[in-house]
Amino acid sequence: MEKANVSIFELCGSNYEIGYQLGKIAMNCPQFAEMQKCPPGAYTEKQAAQMTEMFDCYCPGLNEELQGFAEAIKVAPLMWTVRGKSTLGYFNMSTSCLAP
Repeated sequence: MEKANVSIFELCGSNYEIGYQLGKIAMNCPQFAEMQKCPPGAYTEKQAAQMTEMFDCYCPGLNEELQGFAEAIKVAPLMWTVRGKSTLGYFNMSTSCLAP
């Protein structure tokens, strides 16, 4: 049977503060922090704006948390990713929750 080590964190603060705290924790494992970074050109600014819009609509507060995380690992917003955010980049973004 394989074993897995798991960490559980209880964090308090605003969405941004929680993201920042998680980023600082990630920096304790440089390999993990490096895995969160996107190669240049992974998605366009337009795609990033569409993903941000979608998160604002369906996951209020997540963009602030991701911003805090990005700042903690010291990368520009378009140079980081979270698995879900990068995956959303491949969906058809023409159906916006803000569209009429």
